[in-house]
Amino acid sequence: MKIKTYNAPDMRGALRLVRDDQGPDAIILSTRHTEAGVEISVAGDGEKQVLLGAAPPAPAPGIA
Repeated sequence: MKIKTYNAPDMRGALRLVRDDQGPDAIILSTRHTEAGVEISVAGDGEKQVLLGAAPPAPAPGIA
């Protein structure tokens, strides 16, 4: 599990960053208001990054 922190001017922008990067399965650990806006810390399993870099599976022989 990886923990990342996202900063944005408002909550909507911060949540958009989280969803775009971590997907819908990210777990929000904390939120806080800062002078620059909002900070969100999330936990994710990191599998998304691994899967995005992997080659697609080859089709089974004889199946078109």
